[in-house]
Amino acid sequence: MSNTRHIHARCSQRGIKQSMLDLVKEFGTLSGNGEKIVLNRKGIDQVLKTLNALKQDLMAASNRGGYVLISDHGTDITVYALDSFKRG
Repeated sequence: MSNTRHIHARCSQRGIKQSMLDLVKEFGTLSGNGEKIVLNRKGIDQVLKTLNALKQDLMAASNRGGYVLISDHGTDITVYALDSFKRG
């Protein structure tokens, strides 16, 4: 999606980076007649909660050395820890 000169000027005046616009587009909710996208404090808190849960899951997977998922044509068959076949 392209940006107008107007939004470039307003972002410059208000110190809003493009990355913030991207966050609003990604995680905001449509408001009114669908022309506004709003990312309020409640929405930000929900995204942070989801990211924290994802971080915990990733750290647990990292502690196990990663996982391998075997699937065929969209059907999950089995899963195992990546280093489960290491012989000591």
